Amino acid sequence: MALIDFAILTALPEELKYLKSALPRGEEVTDSYTWYRTRVKSVNDTNYEIVLACQDKMGPLDALNLTKTVLDRWDPSHIILVGIAGSFHEKVKLGDVIVSQQVFYFDLGRKTEAGLEYRPEGYPCGLSLIRQVHAISVEHGETEAWQKAALNSALAKIPELEVKGVRRRDAAENALKSHKPSFHVGTVASGSLVITDPAKRDELLRLHGRLLGIEMEGAGLMHAAFLGKDSPSSAIVIKGISDTADSNKAQLDAIGFWRALAAENSARLALAIIQRGRLRANLTDQFELDLTKSPPYEVRTVIKSATVPGVGLPGFARLVVPKGPLTQLVIRATPTLGGEPVQILEVRVVYHAKGRRIEQELTGGDVVVFDLREPLDSQPIGLYMLTKQAPDKIDFEVNIGSSTKTGTYTI
Repeated sequence: MALIDFAILTALPEELKYLKSALPRGEEVTDSYTWYRTRVKSVNDTNYEIVLACQDKMGPLDALNLTKTVLDRWDPSHIILVGIAGSFHEKVKLGDVIVSQQVFYFDLGRKTEAGLEYRPEGYPCGLSLIRQVHAISVEHGETEAWQKAALNSALAKIPELEVKGVRRRDAAENALKSHKPSFHVGTVASGSLVITDPAKRDELLRLHGRLLGIEMEGAGLMHAAFLGKDSPSSAIVIKGISDTADSNKAQLDAIGFWRALAAENSARLALAIIQRGRLRANLTDQFELDLTKSPPYEVRTVIKSATVPGVGLPGFARLVVPKGPLTQLVIRATPTLGGEPVQILEVRVVYHAKGRRIEQELTGGDVVVFDLREPLDSQPIGLYMLTKQAPDKIDFEVNIGSSTKTGTYTI
């Protein structure tokens, strides 16, 4: 059961830092990883739940581990890997963005007397995500807005330039002033090597002549996306070009702004996909309250204890009506009579999790507090009580994720 609409993953803290600044402030959830969870409203008012996370270090193995963990923890509908990459194609310029239609994993091979014999594998990427990128490319206004945001970011970096020499500084300033990136959809090479040798780049191009560029995490991401569940998860690699995979890499990295622009441009394109609002949302943690009181005979199917005259049997079979899956649930109910608390003798909450119907009995008192911090199915949640006296009012407060709703049932 998908809980989150999008997981956006990065290999470097600098990439995650920009993403966090570009999205609404959310909550930090720490367990096996530190997750940043937020909600984005698209242009057509669709709400998407998003988690962000960063690898412990670069490379395919850490990408594999993070992707497996995000699938187990959040089960996202779509996974997007953003960050920086090197160009393998003359038309793919610094600051441009490459989008994987296929990830070409080149690490596998066999050592022979003649040298290394590659045995690469290919992973096709999420078709619905690729189609959204194509849709942006044909919508002139959307592409133009993405390019304008990139240019504004480039111009803002001019005062911070730390380039020695007048000619080099002028060249850097002109590059920033004329920054107009493009994005390219095709095959992206991925493996454990940082490529700075043109001969190695040419060797990989002989394996696949239409490689757009190279990065280090996509193969790990796609391997986990393919094998982490019964059916492949929708995943894609979107990375900005910070170098040309040759001996100039160290010099370009030292300048700094190409790395920053590459990370930002890739993240902006990922967010542009989300903000279009065309992909189906899970409606996670969105719900309504239904304060329709259940008849006593229905309550009796849950509360089976013997009773005496004068007791109360308030029950609400559809107290919480989810619009989608829930990541947690907190219910607080306070029954009163004439403004005074009514003692609760027995209380049960009925909910569904992992396809099973569950009745959970809680301790009595003056207030019901039900706190469940595990995923729930998108089925109505019921609450049933046996009270010492029949209450004339019950106040409810329900918290799910970052949403809180209150309601009062008055007899």
